[in-house]
Amino acid sequence: MIFFPRTMPIRGAFTLVEVLTVVVILSVFLGGAYTLFFGGQRVAGKAAWLQSTATDLRQAELVITKAIQTTSYPSTLLPSMVVDAGGTTTTPGPRSSSFYVRIPPGFGRKTAAQVIGAPNGVLMAMPRCSPEKQGFGTEDRVGSLTWMVFRMVPCSEKAGQGTLIYEERPTTYRTVAPEYAANLTGDPLAVEVSRRMELVRNIEFVTITGVASHTPNTITITLTAGYPKDALVIREGTSAAVPNVGVGTP
Repeated sequence: MIFFPRTMPIRGAFTLVEVLTVVVILSVFLGGAYTLFFGGQRVAGKAAWLQSTATDLRQAELVITKAIQTTSYPSTLLPSMVVDAGGTTTTPGPRSSSFYVRIPPGFGRKTAAQVIGAPNGVLMAMPRCSPEKQGFGTEDRVGSLTWMVFRMVPCSEKAGQGTLIYEERPTTYRTVAPEYAANLTGDPLAVEVSRRMELVRNIEFVTITGVASHTPNTITITLTAGYPKDALVIREGTSAAVPNVGVGTP
């Protein structure tokens, strides 16, 4: 008996059904990988923002608290007396309000846009002074005055958010009798900036509480920052301190 070998069918290509099946499987796989990858990136981005913003808010709290606590009026030291521009804690000097902690937007909760819209975007401005000396001969010296200014500028990452900036603007003063330092006035924005720090980005709200008065009282500032890619993610930082000068609002 003679056996003939069975011929195998020649397969030339994949069928359309097979190709479509592979495409569907790959699409599902790649879609899952895409979701995992970009979902992980979103989570990592949010975590990085929360961490860096918390650090920035802590730094801002320290800078704001120190600025408020180191405020002081210009004064003149004479051999027999001290002339202070602030007068006494209960009786203001004639021009003492020029050297109060100034809060142009006023007390309460303000949006970043409202603060930016205040004159020159100033949130707060306050003086730190060293007295001048007169009548001591070779020990005479001019007084020094540094304006500490907190300003809000627009944040490029999201419309409506702001970036809090800290500036120092130093100058000197020399007075004459009989008013001496009591006759001084001051404009913080008339002095050139010598130091500038970016404190916090993505600020959405600022809340300031206190009492406008010549008698020093506690000022509390709360900064609210928002993650620009998720409106539900926020961070807050609060500073509270008592200045050595009065507090004024418009």
